[in-house]
Amino acid sequence: MEDLTGRQLGPYQIVAPLGEGGMAAVFRAYQPGMERYVALKVLPRHFADDPEFSARFQREARILAQLQHPHILPVFDYGQVEGYSFIVMPFVPSGTLAESLQGQPLSLLRIRQVISQVGDALSYAHGRGLVHRDVKPSNVLIDERGNCLLTDFGLARMVEASVNLTASGTIMGTPAYMSPEQGAGRKIDSRSDIYSLGIILYEMATGRVPYRAETPVAVVFMHVSGPLPLPRSVNPDLPEALERVILKALARNPDERYQTAEDLVAALRRAIPETPMVTSKPKPPLRPRPIPVGGTPTLVAPAEGPVGEAIAPLASKRRMPGWAWALTVVLLGLMATGGVFLANRQVRASAPAVALVSTRTEAIGLPPASTAAPTRLPVEGPESSLRVAVLAPLSGAVPTFGVSTRAGALLAIDEWNAKGGVLGMQIEAIVEDSQCSADPAVAAANKVIDIDGVHYIVGEVCSKASIPVSEIAEAKGVVQISPTSTNVTVTLNADGTTKKYVFRACFIDPFQGTVGAKFAMKQGFKTAFIMFDQGNDYVRGLAEAFEAAYTADGGTIVGKESYAAQDTDFSAILAKVSEAKPDVVYLPDYYNIVNLVTAQAREKGITAPFMGGDGWDSADLNKAAATGGFYTNHYSEQDTRPIVAAFVSGYGAKYAGAVPDALAALAYDATNLLLAAIEKAGADDATKVAAAMEALSYDAVSGTITFDAQHNPIKAAVVLQVQPDKIVWVDTVSP
Repeated sequence: MEDLTGRQLGPYQIVAPLGEGGMAAVFRAYQPGMERYVALKVLPRHFADDPEFSARFQREARILAQLQHPHILPVFDYGQVEGYSFIVMPFVPSGTLAESLQGQPLSLLRIRQVISQVGDALSYAHGRGLVHRDVKPSNVLIDERGNCLLTDFGLARMVEASVNLTASGTIMGTPAYMSPEQGAGRKIDSRSDIYSLGIILYEMATGRVPYRAETPVAVVFMHVSGPLPLPRSVNPDLPEALERVILKALARNPDERYQTAEDLVAALRRAIPETPMVTSKPKPPLRPRPIPVGGTPTLVAPAEGPVGEAIAPLASKRRMPGWAWALTVVLLGLMATGGVFLANRQVRASAPAVALVSTRTEAIGLPPASTAAPTRLPVEGPESSLRVAVLAPLSGAVPTFGVSTRAGALLAIDEWNAKGGVLGMQIEAIVEDSQCSADPAVAAANKVIDIDGVHYIVGEVCSKASIPVSEIAEAKGVVQISPTSTNVTVTLNADGTTKKYVFRACFIDPFQGTVGAKFAMKQGFKTAFIMFDQGNDYVRGLAEAFEAAYTADGGTIVGKESYAAQDTDFSAILAKVSEAKPDVVYLPDYYNIVNLVTAQAREKGITAPFMGGDGWDSADLNKAAATGGFYTNHYSEQDTRPIVAAFVSGYGAKYAGAVPDALAALAYDATNLLLAAIEKAGADDATKVAAAMEALSYDAVSGTITFDAQHNPIKAAVVLQVQPDKIVWVDTVSP
């Protein structure tokens, strides 16, 4: 916007610019009649080209002028002169909350004060039917006494319907603080403001916003479908009770957030009492660990206790250290941020079903790796213990994967310890953040083997991390079992022979395509159309396996079309689907792509069911669009076997009523398989344990498991069907 310094707008003499945002510029102005300086927020002149804007501006400004709250910056006046629309507010020279955030966390008491004041302001406005739509630190002014004044209420609403704005494709709001529903172009309500306030809370608590990328569009997509970096992975000193508040405020589904700003403020005040909280405790003296065979002594400090809101421990034969209940906080929050899906793949970002700003997906940057210290879970009692490492991505691209993996593995270890442990020893879990990435995973593996003297590893989750870890495990004679790495090379040497010490608890990628084809034929689907992303190994692999098995069983492929990673408009392919009239459409992509394709298919009147693999498995799957579709998976909590019921019950008891996902189930299975093999081997000897694993037959949550010659589990897959409000189990299929 042009510099208006020296211009006169009504009775206001513009003195100097103060700043400019996406929707308006702010100037310092002098009001002679009142002998005072004011802040003049001026909207660009092109809004005047909208014939409806003037009436809308007058209506909204009049409503804003009626807001009277100690933490809302009042509106003195408003007007329109020479095509400029302006709002007059007090001039507050002391700055904004954004200027207070310099990449470092604020104190807990300051966080409490800011969120309480801004939350109270939002609660007042929401009670009058007003939604802010652009809650961010630069819209929170700080007066000379340190009090907060929320400004720009309703500005986004004033301009969002402008013809010129819509035509330009500008995002309404600020990407770093935008709610998922706002970014997706869906209808918003007061809960969108609660999400934005949750982002401010995250930034004050950690020193950074959760999502950062090279372009604004990429940031918006991360809010819509990206994994949330856990607050305590960024700032390990945060109380677990505060993290719980942050995670609930940032639930992707508005129904799972705090429903009012008042609720959020009340929860925060409970998490951060008015009296200062202790943020650290004196560290106890270092204690020697048992010296592993061929190793050297290692000094390790016992883990510290929790800070913040306590969670009552379960009754148990062996008391779990109270601080381990921090896992509950992380798990419950992440149940709301999207489901987990497995294998050697990464969710590719896609535009939401409603057009945002562009029809092209931008490259999405990932948050930096956490420097948080690894979790330590020392057992109580005798110094002699069996150490098992759990390598899981607790930060980086997919922290949700790590949370589920850790939760499932620790539940299994807890249950074994309650029964007396393994070989008379209690099991000590050493959890390391491997970040779903090769270099951090290698560093974690070397550390647990060389420093902690570990002979057994559960993990990693992602194949790109599991493959280098498996090479280390094989070279050093350490048994590794990955819960979810589906790439065939994890268990194979370069020459095609099987790695002696490496196993997996999940089936490999081609298995799902084959099972999907078997199920399709079993359902009487004689013709199929295949849609797939040519550039994605996981998607392409499932599509190829489906085609081979389907045609071998007598099915007919009536169409096969690929699309590019950046595509969001599938109308051309869907026109071919409509013409081919298949019995089923095989779409083995991720849930966000499934959401796009199935929504567009329904708009075109395509009624054939869609089918895919475990990439569909997510709480964010659009069930309304995908209704009637099927997908293969490793596990269903609806399985009627007693072992599944016991697992679901035990998981809920340990994690405050949470329902386990497939990744947690596979981590639970992998850990049980490993411990059963150690028990069967009769010795803490990796070579004997590997041999015992090869001969094992184990009734696991994901099915009765034996291992083939390549150390892949032999078991069936479950097939689930999407219904409008739930996912139901329909079959168990073997290839």
